[in-house]
Amino acid sequence: MNEFYTILTSIGLAKIIKARAEGKALILKSFKLSSAAIIPKENMKSLNEIVYEANINSRFVDENNPNHLILECVVGAEYGGFNINSIGLFDDEEELIGVGSVPFTYKPKLSEGAAKELIFEVIMELANVENLTIELDNTKALATKEYVENMKLTLMRPIVTNANSIIKLTNKELINIKEKK
Repeated sequence: MNEFYTILTSIGLAKIIKARAEGKALILKSFKLSSAAIIPKENMKSLNEIVYEANINSRFVDENNPNHLILECVVGAEYGGFNINSIGLFDDEEELIGVGSVPFTYKPKLSEGAAKELIFEVIMELANVENLTIELDNTKALATKEYVENMKLTLMRPIVTNANSIIKLTNKELINIKEKK
C-alpha cells in the first residue's frame, strides 16, 4: 500500500450505506489538518493535534473516473505556523468520515517571510457519487487562481460562440443585400 492515502472510517462507510438505503444524502462539511503522523485506520473516530480546520472548499467528480469524488480543501496564505501530517473529513454532525496521511508539510506564517496557499485534493472512490452531498459555506470558501481562470474560460465560451454566430449572420445578411441589388 502507498505511504500516503485516505480511507473511509467505519462510521463513514456506515453513514454512506445508510444514506443510500434511505435515499438521502450524506453531508460532508469540513476538514481538519493534524500535525500527528498517523496510519489511517477504519476504527478512528477523531484526529489529535488539530492545527487547522475549515469547510470543504469544493467538490467535483473526476472527468476520467466517475466513481472518484474529489474534495478540495484549501488553506489560505494568511494561515500558517504549523506542520501537517494528516487530514480528516467530517460530516455535518462532526463525525470523522474519512481520514488520511499526507506528506509532511510545513505551512509558514506570513510573518516568517514566506506565504503559500495549500490545496489538498482528497479522492474518495465511491459508486453513485451523486448520493453524496457537500455543504459549502460560501462566506468562507476560497477560490484558487486556477479555479477563477477555468470559470472565466467556461463563462466566456458561450459569449464567443454567440459573437461568432452574430458575425456569420451579419456576413450572410450582407451577401443577401448585395444579391438583391
